[in-house]
Order: sequence, then structure tokens, then C-alpha cells
Amino acid sequence: MQRFKTFIAEQSRAPLYHATHTDNVHDTLKAGKIDPSENGHVSVSRSEHYAKGWSKVHWKIDHDKLKHHSKIQPTDWYMGGSHKNSPARHDDNERDTSLRRHESEESVKGPIPLKHVTHLSLSSDHTREEKRKIGKHVAQYAPHIKIVSHKSN
Repeated sequence: MQRFKTFIAEQSRAPLYHATHTDNVHDTLKAGKIDPSENGHVSVSRSEHYAKGWSKVHWKIDHDKLKHHSKIQPTDWYMGGSHKNSPARHDDNERDTSLRRHESEESVKGPIPLKHVTHLSLSSDHTREEKRKIGKHVAQYAPHIKIVSHKSN
């Protein structure tokens, strides 16, 4: 029983990941926050594998810090579910179904301040020039964020 309790406690503190497009990084850094979509929520995952599969760039967010300042709730986008303020999704074709069982999606109401972001992960597919430009913007707007590299899926 202790192992299960430890597992649950560790999962509740697991980092969150938000995948984004390379083109959005500069605007996000300049704004100092990850902006929500039209529905007022930011989609996040506890699966780094999913974030890597979705985009060449993802933010790693400190769940412990974020949960003290924002409402985080489980969201089942795959099965047509949604949070109460968003229409149900039925466009499952735009998601990679092979990732369905490997991901735990959640949503955060409102923007996520970059003070809760610990890392910015860039795909190894980025050119040296792209990495340099992003590194310069991170140093200018959010020097506390560490830049790491990951292999593309």
C-alpha cells in the first residue's frame, strides 16, 4: 500500500509539459506567459513523450509551483470530453492515436506565467541558428529557464 501512495504522491508532483510551435517561442517569452487558447485554458501533459511527439518545442513546467497559483484539472480530449467551459471534441483524427494510452492530459485555466517554467526543450532538428536565436531570447526575457535538447520522435 505504501508504494501505491508514494506513486500517487509522485504523480501529483510530476512536471507538466506544454508543446508549442517554434514560431510561438519569441512571443511567449516576450509576453512572460504561455497564453491560453480560445477556450481560456492551456493544455498540458504529464507525458514528455507526448510533448516531443506533438512539436519540436515544449516547455517543462513545475507542477508544484503552478498548482498553488492556477487551477489544474484533468481533461479527456481523446474521448470527446472536455472541461466544462469548452465544447466537446470529436475530431480525434488530428491526434496520434498511438499516444492515447501514454498520455495524461490536463488543462490550466488562464495563462501560465513563465516563472513556473523550468526548461525549454528544443528538438535536435533545429538548426544552430534557430537554437542561437531562441537562446538569445531566453537570456533576454527569462534567464531562469534552462534550454535542453531532445531527439525527435
